[in-house]
Amino acid sequence: MANHGGMTDDHDTTHGHTTTHGHDTDHGHNAAHGRRAADDRTMADRPGATDDRNTLDAWTDTVCRELGIAGPVDRAAILDLTKDVARGVARPAAPLTAYLVGLAVGAGGDPADVAERVGRLAGSWPTSRTAPEH
Repeated sequence: MANHGGMTDDHDTTHGHTTTHGHDTDHGHNAAHGRRAADDRTMADRPGATDDRNTLDAWTDTVCRELGIAGPVDRAAILDLTKDVARGVARPAAPLTAYLVGLAVGAGGDPADVAERVGRLAGSWPTSRTAPEH
């Protein structure tokens, strides 16, 4: 397993596609209280999570097949990034960001670098929801 900025990667093969899953190394625990923060629940923590995961696996595999995407999809990284954008910028910015990240990667950008740069932007976005001055 590789560690990338607090994230570890593990790989599994589901429905013939390799999927990379990033896992937060602190497991979402609130260090001050020794318990998991409610907002940081993973899919596995929620009721019906197995059905959601199976649906997401099937959807990802179907879209990859339809679009001719053969490589691994780091679904966890995409979901984490869009979660951060939704919380730090605005909810409608999340799907738009996923699209823009896809365009950047499709144009030759390194997926990890693109995600890191966009994540940094989302993390530094002004809380007043106003655009930063350039």
